[in-house]
This record gives sequence, C-alpha cells and structure tokens, in this order.
Amino acid sequence: MTATSVEGLFRSRPPIKVASIKVEHEGREVSLIQLAQESGINLGTLYARYHHGDRDDRLVRPARAPARLYHGHEDIVRGVY
Repeated sequence: MTATSVEGLFRSRPPIKVASIKVEHEGREVSLIQLAQESGINLGTLYARYHHGDRDDRLVRPARAPARLYHGHEDIVRGVY
C-alpha cells in the first residue's frame, strides 16, 4: 500500500506506527489500514478507538448519531421551543 492511499484514509497525516497495528477481526488478523478499507470506517477513527482501548466489536461499531441540542435543531428553526 502506498503512503498516498493511507493518507487518503486519514483526515490528517496518519501516525507513523498505524501501519504496524494488527487487530483480530472476524477470526483473522488484519491491519488497521485493511480494517478501514473493509469496514468503511475512517482510519483516524479506528486509530483513536484503538488508542483508547477499544477492541473487537467496539472497534468497528457504528458512529453515534449527533446529540440533539435543546429541543432539536428542527424545533429551533421552526420557532417551537
């Protein structure tokens, strides 16, 4: 894999060691880079989750929906609050 394609998976420049991180996923050992490509999850997101201790299913969990502020954006726009 070229450096250009790895950088495309990150919002900013990837940490040097990200290419060497291997994780267990669906019974096989894959790199974080491969996992990002297969899952469609941003490499930076996977690296941050890994760095904070997430493994297995928590590593590839879907992103959370944004929190609703106040009564929700739609209510504020319509003036219902």
